[in-house]
Amino acid sequence: MSYTVLEQYSRDIDYYIYNVTLGLLHFASAGGRLPRVIEANDIANEQLHENISQLPSDFKYITNPNLSEILGLNQLQLESYLTDFVEIAKKGICSFDKTNINNPEDQTYHLVAWPENESDKFWWPFDLPFQTNINNIILNRSKIPFSENPKENWTFTLKLD
Repeated sequence: MSYTVLEQYSRDIDYYIYNVTLGLLHFASAGGRLPRVIEANDIANEQLHENISQLPSDFKYITNPNLSEILGLNQLQLESYLTDFVEIAKKGICSFDKTNINNPEDQTYHLVAWPENESDKFWWPFDLPFQTNINNIILNRSKIPFSENPKENWTFTLKLD
């Protein structure tokens, strides 16, 4: 089975892409289009998210200090917003959210939270149920104001093919 267009545009779907250099990356779709490999593997993607949610939350994490500016949220709203992204980061995974939620075709994501120590590489205890290709991701730092910490500037634009 696969995610329908209606599901993609009406749900906030969690999905993961692995890269040898960056490790496992988490994306929250916020009603946006999914990469085709994710779209075509809905059951495997949901099971993968369930498996990850069962992993221990042992990592210290950092949240992007530019989020209030990026999202226009006050402190109380920000605390509520961060909950799921922090849980993912505590599992050793960099977590991204869709930046322009009012445009389902816009595939720009911003980094929300990540493991504090890069030497604390996420240890992957099981095989990915499908292949994701990091070459379909374009690193783009133009959407977020410059910061001294390069990770705070990470945005990803997904090239859907």
